[in-house]
Amino acid sequence: MRDRRAQSEKPERLSRFKYWLGKRAPYLANLWRFRKRITPGVEVRKREFPKVGTQTSPYAAYRNMIKKRFPEKMDESRLDAAIALYMRCAGYTVQEVVNEMYRHPPARSHGQNRDERIRL
Repeated sequence: MRDRRAQSEKPERLSRFKYWLGKRAPYLANLWRFRKRITPGVEVRKREFPKVGTQTSPYAAYRNMIKKRFPEKMDESRLDAAIALYMRCAGYTVQEVVNEMYRHPPARSHGQNRDERIRL
């Protein structure tokens, strides 16, 4: 009788360690998460961004940097998004990034005229 009662009462299950640690200290949870990659003396690659305001056209500089870093073919919208992200990381304001993107519109296709209106 006593054995049956003991079997029916299940002890409360403890949560997993990583979730407990994440609630307690997010910084320590990230250390725990990357514990296999982090080793003493590991060198973290620093990214060099061209300095803000030193170039007349930062769009071209970031475009070349992204093309060198990601040699695989990338469509124009994705390339523009990457350029905008890199410019924001370098310290450009949202308005400066928008203005720079507006100054460098994508090339028109062969049959398209500048004054041509797109009809839906």
